[in-house]
Amino acid sequence: MAETKQKYKPMHPLMRSLQKKNAREMLARSKPAPEVHQEGLDEDMKLQKAKDAINKIIEHPELTPEQKKAITAGTTRAWYADFPGAPADLAGMGVDYLAEGLKSLLPSGEQAGFNIAKSLGLTAVQEGARNPILGSRHLEKLGEKAGYIPPTTGTDLEMVARVGAGFVDPIPVPLFAATTAKQIAKADDVVNLNNPLSAPKDAAEKLNRKLQRTETTKAKKKKNKDYSPPGSHKNKSIILKPKKGVDLPPVQIGGQKTKNWVIKIEGVLSPEEIVEAAGWYREGKMVQPLIESAGPGLTPELQAGFMLGAVQKSPPGALLSYLKQREQVKRGVAFENRMKSGTSDLPLYQLAGGEEITGGAGQKIYDFVDAGVKNPTRTFYGNDAKAGQPFTMDRHTTRDMGYLDETYLNFLKENYKVPKDLKVDFEGAPSETVYEFGGDIGRKLTDELNAQGFGEKYGIGELSASDTQAIGWAAMLKLYDQPFDDLSGAISKNVQRVSSELSFGDGSPLAAKFGEEYNSLNTEQQYQITRDAMDWVSNRASELSGTISVGRVHGSGGWENFPPAPAVVENLLASPGGADIYADTVGYLANQTEVWAVREVSKNAQDANGILLDIVESGSKNIEDGDNLQAIWRKLNEYNPEVFQGYQPLSYEGKSGIRVIVPFKYNPFKNKPALRKYVEDNTDELIKVVTEVFPESKKFDINLADGNIRFHNNDWTESKNGESYLQRLERSTDGEIARSLRVSDGPEFEAFLQGLFDSTKRTTGTDTGIPKTEVRLRGVTPPKSTVSPNNSPPNTRTAVDKAQAKSDARAIMDL
Repeated sequence: MAETKQKYKPMHPLMRSLQKKNAREMLARSKPAPEVHQEGLDEDMKLQKAKDAINKIIEHPELTPEQKKAITAGTTRAWYADFPGAPADLAGMGVDYLAEGLKSLLPSGEQAGFNIAKSLGLTAVQEGARNPILGSRHLEKLGEKAGYIPPTTGTDLEMVARVGAGFVDPIPVPLFAATTAKQIAKADDVVNLNNPLSAPKDAAEKLNRKLQRTETTKAKKKKNKDYSPPGSHKNKSIILKPKKGVDLPPVQIGGQKTKNWVIKIEGVLSPEEIVEAAGWYREGKMVQPLIESAGPGLTPELQAGFMLGAVQKSPPGALLSYLKQREQVKRGVAFENRMKSGTSDLPLYQLAGGEEITGGAGQKIYDFVDAGVKNPTRTFYGNDAKAGQPFTMDRHTTRDMGYLDETYLNFLKENYKVPKDLKVDFEGAPSETVYEFGGDIGRKLTDELNAQGFGEKYGIGELSASDTQAIGWAAMLKLYDQPFDDLSGAISKNVQRVSSELSFGDGSPLAAKFGEEYNSLNTEQQYQITRDAMDWVSNRASELSGTISVGRVHGSGGWENFPPAPAVVENLLASPGGADIYADTVGYLANQTEVWAVREVSKNAQDANGILLDIVESGSKNIEDGDNLQAIWRKLNEYNPEVFQGYQPLSYEGKSGIRVIVPFKYNPFKNKPALRKYVEDNTDELIKVVTEVFPESKKFDINLADGNIRFHNNDWTESKNGESYLQRLERSTDGEIARSLRVSDGPEFEAFLQGLFDSTKRTTGTDTGIPKTEVRLRGVTPPKSTVSPNNSPPNTRTAVDKAQAKSDARAIMDL
């Protein structure tokens, strides 16, 4: 998981007080020890003390993963930044207070007609004193880059841990850095998820109905052994044998016996496949793609939305349905004014808004989410243990429990010796009674498997009902050779990539104000200011559009004859409409001439208007370093400048590379097949060209896909106020986003930029050139920041917050 670089917040008063105290204590402790030979022993004791402290955090059973991360983040900041940086901070405070005193003696700006303190350099002196070299903020930044200080969580708990860390002595960084990193990684591996679906209001009534059916069945079975309870099979229990020449195991329909179920499972799945299937829920494989992309905080919600949207939709379509409704909820669109996404809009809308779901979510969805978050009880029945463990009865598992639908019956007729009088038990999805009767069979089957030691046989231990369901589900899909419903594929097909940069469009207001200043910066400074500024813009655009950021890649990009420049590619889990709103917002705020929103589409899809050529490095990451990305681009462009006209940095699944986007309208080929054939025919040569640039790299792979590219632009020489962006936003939203950009967000960003340029001008040092390609925000939800133009924008803002932010922005612009 990539670290997320955060903006520094104004120092907490309590932190300043603590630093003064610690500075005095550290200066007192800095006197030479009387016995030098004890020094190594003292450091070992400190090291062990710190290890014990971290272990207590990591292993504490009552702390959530988020709490562990917050405490660890605060503690390491205290050890490696606050304590060693306290002397420099204390000295800086003295300068700060002195400068403030001098400013109080000077005439005000209104009296003098100009800002005397700024003209005398007192403001710059204060800003430098508040962030001195080797001070806490400087050391914190170094620690984050080096990796021994984890990303900040931005929570109050982190601040409490940071202040309270004075009870543990600071220790040498080199000795403890690796241990800390491993312990933090261990904490990241522990993910506790909760079911976002609340129990139905009539959960107790539903449970009573279920239990009453069970009691009635027992009573009637005593009187009549042939009694068929509600939800039971319409066919008598029978074992079907495969036809001659068909290499499939026998299967049992109707009532199930454990030994026959085991024969089927072991006849379809290998031992390795059984073990893998058993870990589907317990190891989080079902939710792992969401955890890795959107982070654990959003995973339960997105998983539930994915299931709610799955009514008669493919996995990508199901996720898209939820994303559409979620984005509109986050933008404040009323349900009656929403853009529709399917038949399940109401429960999707309610889930996104944190409301009680009043319809559309039956046992299957509740049980599936419960199993995914490893809840041992069933939320659908109020988590009453009498309802048993979750056992998700989708159509595959319903077949596994001996029920027939038309599709499964046709498969059996083709491959097995089947009696003529078999009846269909369900159509489409099982009824409530079939669901519960079949689920009880699965729960009983689990008990019998555990009594027989099935789990121990494969080294997986005792099975839960969800484990049994997962094993049977995997076996059924392999039995009739159906591909798994792939959540990873659903995510990848809903990722929209939006590329932009900070270099302002010709004729734009920001170009007039900051253009010369930006061009005067050295290479390293241009990249750094682009990363900080575009983080601000990207966060605000994601907030306003309602989209989910799942990975932000900072690197370089280029188009046509323009030289490569600092660029950012935002990976959004979003609908196309949401990504378009995001792109127009970025274009307006950053004064861009053109912003592209790109998504992969199926081969030869009607909306494909370009080719996406991904060249990905495997086994190494040389492409991330310095000028390497541009070096590869130069070779590709030289190979055929008419085809390979633009590129952007690429990162996914832990690998890095370069994406070359080839729009149909900007290349010499007049049709899709001709362009695709050219790229396919030249794949080997392109790999050779790239490998020659980096012969020490392990391997490069080329992935080719059709793409849908939406071009968002504004000619600032004609539309000097960004009218093209604003007009599209007016059409796609109710106008609130456009108003917010004009009145609040635009001035705030301009003020933020002014602060960045002011601080960058004070930065000295040798230009180190192009920095390493950096990935931020993958699987991490950005913490909510304070409302200040010197910080990243918050996730939610009240009218008071916006008014205060606007006031702060004006105050800074007036300096």
